[in-house]
Amino acid sequence: CPIIDALRENVYTALFKNKNGKLEKILDYTPMDMCDLIDLLKEKEEDVIFVGDGVLKHKQYILENFEKAKFAPAHLNLVRASSLAELGLDLLKNGIYDSPGSAPIYLKKPQAERELERRLKINGHKD
Repeated sequence: CPIIDALRENVYTALFKNKNGKLEKILDYTPMDMCDLIDLLKEKEEDVIFVGDGVLKHKQYILENFEKAKFAPAHLNLVRASSLAELGLDLLKNGIYDSPGSAPIYLKKPQAERELERRLKINGHKD
């Protein structure tokens, strides 16, 4: 379970399961409140290994609220370019690739954009 700090007790996350040495995504990339994530993981009744920069901020909360929590060792906790390259190479070998002009995945609109939309709705503007 990668968790990337998204501020205000939120994380960007996804869930993966190791099946025959391959990671299978079982929850797509999503922003989530840490409390909601823990509730979801409790339903699965399995050990979960947490990785990512969100571990630094949320580790104590996770330990207090999820008894099946495990944590990657510090040297494996953060993403390394070599790890991404290895995953990318595996995708290429299987014929999976993005076009050179593809855009990054944004899970939430930037704060400034959300604030503008909120102000426009308050003032009676439509989308």
